[in-house]
Amino acid sequence: MTSEGQPRDNSRSLGLVLLLIALGFALRLWHLDFQSIWRDEADSLEFASSPAFLRALFTQPGHNAPLYYTLLAGWQAIAGRGLFSARLFSVLWGTCGLALLWAFCRRFVRQDAAVWALLFAACSPFWVWYSQEARVYAVLLTVSLLASWLYTDALERGGIRRWAGYVLSMAVLVYLHFMTLWLVPAHLIMGLLLRPRGRGGWSAWVAAVAMLCLPMAPLAGWGMPLLLSSFQTGHAPASCGDMLAGLMLGFTLGPSGRLPAWLTMPALFLALLGAAGGWLIPQLTSRRTTLALLVWLTVPAVGLMALSHWKPLFAERYLIFTLPAPLLLMALGTAWLWRTRRPLALAASAAVLAASLMGVAVQGTRVIKPDFRGAAEYFLAHRQAGDLVLFLIPQAQGAFAYYAPAGGSVYAPAPFANGLPPAKLDAALGRLVNGHRRVWLVESEPAWWDRASAVRAWLSAHAQSSQEIAFHLVTLVQYSGVHISP
Repeated sequence: MTSEGQPRDNSRSLGLVLLLIALGFALRLWHLDFQSIWRDEADSLEFASSPAFLRALFTQPGHNAPLYYTLLAGWQAIAGRGLFSARLFSVLWGTCGLALLWAFCRRFVRQDAAVWALLFAACSPFWVWYSQEARVYAVLLTVSLLASWLYTDALERGGIRRWAGYVLSMAVLVYLHFMTLWLVPAHLIMGLLLRPRGRGGWSAWVAAVAMLCLPMAPLAGWGMPLLLSSFQTGHAPASCGDMLAGLMLGFTLGPSGRLPAWLTMPALFLALLGAAGGWLIPQLTSRRTTLALLVWLTVPAVGLMALSHWKPLFAERYLIFTLPAPLLLMALGTAWLWRTRRPLALAASAAVLAASLMGVAVQGTRVIKPDFRGAAEYFLAHRQAGDLVLFLIPQAQGAFAYYAPAGGSVYAPAPFANGLPPAKLDAALGRLVNGHRRVWLVESEPAWWDRASAVRAWLSAHAQSSQEIAFHLVTLVQYSGVHISP
């Protein structure tokens, strides 16, 4: 290559990268406000708007993302409050993650594989979904990429500043979400595989690993007693097969659950081919790098699955920080096929991208989250002054009230009915509905609070009539003529 051709090729490559990042931004911005707010997003808005609550997050156990709400509060002070603003915050973080993925990939693989990885990431429905949600996960993914990039840079070149940057980024990461602690053992094994070759060598690596204990000690101080207690996580128990299937379906087709499972096959084929790439064609990447990517993907997943057999905690989104690993393995498989079987590479990559874009389309055009917006709009059109609204579960109140503030109505959580003796439930509901002739029950995930539908049964027994209106994952029941016998 001539010296004159080099800048032109670099300019063309940069243009392609910027185009793919722009594509990713457009997909993340598309139909940003289509899905209704759900209870976790309502919590984000509430927590970020309360300085007192933000202070409590850093001193009281029970919340796993104190830094996210602090960052969101700062963003909303600039960009305005509300759901669209909070989701836009995630869009920007999710898009920045694409640029970091490119930087990370260029450290490990040839440019053609890095381009494929960026293309798959830009269209990833899982990445798009959590870049459109007012929650921590887009920030989590981006900061984990930054930490991994700094880690590999420190392994390669060493130096106090690089190792300090890595330790700082990991400290930020674990205070964004405590599940990212699973990245620590993955990084340890990756370090043993890739080996510290820069200044300081193994001694610098050991010192950095030891420094990681400082920011994590407070988390262990309240996290371990919480795990050892009898608290209920809210996650349903699941088998290893169910967890593995959920992770594979989520990472490839998105969290909607609306697409057939066989659409995952092209992505799985390319990832398996990429996992073998270090042996099939070493020119693309080294065997150590391939093993490091497999460690990044599997160690956190296996750790969380094992923990979930003891106390149910598994959710695919908790492992979003491992998503770059399968995307890069898929890219390696595609790059290898492109060199040896180009028609097959085109067919397989087109199938992956088609499935990904189908997932993005489903997420942007079909109601997937609980439809609190529809339920609230119906309530606003039919409510009367003095109506009582009971929420089952109570966490649904914030999402419902976002679209329908209480106004002249009375909002209250329904009593926790699981295991509550009938006499106590009767007394609690009697106190709540006393003086109200019309009662609305807003149900979303009610089994958490009332597996036997005891609240419904009590209201039906004390009302003259009832009307049930079903929305997606939200049920609204109106009780009229409520009367409590003296």
